Amino acid sequence: MNMMQTAREQAKAVIRRACEIAAADGTLPGSIWPEPTVEIPADPSRGDLTSAFCLAAAGNLGLSPRSLADMLLRHVDLSGTCFTAVEAAGPGYLNFRLGDKWYADTLAAIDRAGEGYGSSDELAGQTVSIQLTGDTSWGSGFRCDVLRSVLTSLFVLCGAEIAHDGAPQNYVNHIVIPVAACQLTRSGQSVDKAFPLSDLPTDAVGFLLSARLDRAVTVDLEQAAREDRSNPFYCARYIRRRIGILLQSAERQGHSVPRAADADCSVLQSETVRLLIQMLAQYPDTVISAVRARNPGVMVAYLTCLSDAMWTLYRERRPEEFRQSPLPSRLVPAGAARTVMGNVLHLLGIQY
Repeated sequence: MNMMQTAREQAKAVIRRACEIAAADGTLPGSIWPEPTVEIPADPSRGDLTSAFCLAAAGNLGLSPRSLADMLLRHVDLSGTCFTAVEAAGPGYLNFRLGDKWYADTLAAIDRAGEGYGSSDELAGQTVSIQLTGDTSWGSGFRCDVLRSVLTSLFVLCGAEIAHDGAPQNYVNHIVIPVAACQLTRSGQSVDKAFPLSDLPTDAVGFLLSARLDRAVTVDLEQAAREDRSNPFYCARYIRRRIGILLQSAERQGHSVPRAADADCSVLQSETVRLLIQMLAQYPDTVISAVRARNPGVMVAYLTCLSDAMWTLYRERRPEEFRQSPLPSRLVPAGAARTVMGNVLHLLGIQY
């Protein structure tokens, strides 16, 4: 279930309904307006979701954007939605605030889906064939093999079928992606096909996927083997492992972590926790974005941001603080983050 998409659709519906009510009572001078757009703001102070609808619609209605925003606020009905408030801000933005139930439902959706979280039917019914083209060097061939594997997983996660030999070609969407050159180095020296793939560092694939497909990339295998902050994939694997240790410790102490649906929402008030849950809710959309861009690097960027958010929570709340009452509910967001991080690492082909 895509909880962020659900929130966006509800926000659009709230705006449309406010326009209909205002037009019906004569407050709104007109009955034709553009389809609302809703986005996640870069600045959290602008709400959890924001809409520039009033800036786009005001001109045709003969109003200033801010006047239109204030007018719509008088006709807003949030009953039955995942929002607790909507405010007018700046020149005419409408900023929405998500309620406790949305955060709890997001954690519950991740808990239910588990390893399947992030899947969608975005490409249901489509059959695709993925072909990557590059030069004939061993490094470029290796890069194409890695990219093909990850792109295949992304398309399947979005509901597509991968064409098999003998499939009717008129039903196949052929996707051809040019890929720039790739070079793998160790100790400043280029490695070739004689290099045993079993000796590749776990995170080498991540560094290879980080670069844009149309740009040549050099992967330093020594950097990929480092176990420090210079290696974002090691950091992601490490924080995920730390969360696992935390959960196991709680179990040993007799604290059974509940299913997310049974968690106490009162412990989800921290801004850090809420921002983390919002990021977890963006995972299904991120998968779709990576498919549309034909670029697994989108997933690498998401993993890095998620890892940073989890580190922030871990540092802000020392491990002993997680043991405070109500312990089980405090651990639910951390467990959800661990699940999503595992899903991303698996998708990218990085062992964890």
